[in-house]
Amino acid sequence: MVSLRLIYQVGLRFSLTGSGLEKLALESMPLRLLRRGDAAEIDQVIGQPEQVHRLQELGLRAGVAVEMVQPGSTCIVRIQNQKLCVRDADLFSVLVRLRGTT
Repeated sequence: MVSLRLIYQVGLRFSLTGSGLEKLALESMPLRLLRRGDAAEIDQVIGQPEQVHRLQELGLRAGVAVEMVQPGSTCIVRIQNQKLCVRDADLFSVLVRLRGTT
């Protein structure tokens, strides 16, 4: 059985049907799981209100296109022609919908 983490890393989930495995796009996944060059759209920012508000001020808000420049626990993303460094934290989570690769 495929683990949930692997499913998120691949960006797809699979369901068994009569014809075999069928690819289904995930609704959303954590920003930190994007790979270098992956393009996505921010689905939602969740967490403590102060942290969410600060991230929204920096441009991380629902509907905004984001590209992973450098993955990792401290990642660099491109948002609206600027780069932003985001540290992995327990206080918030940025969920995205995968759009494709560049």
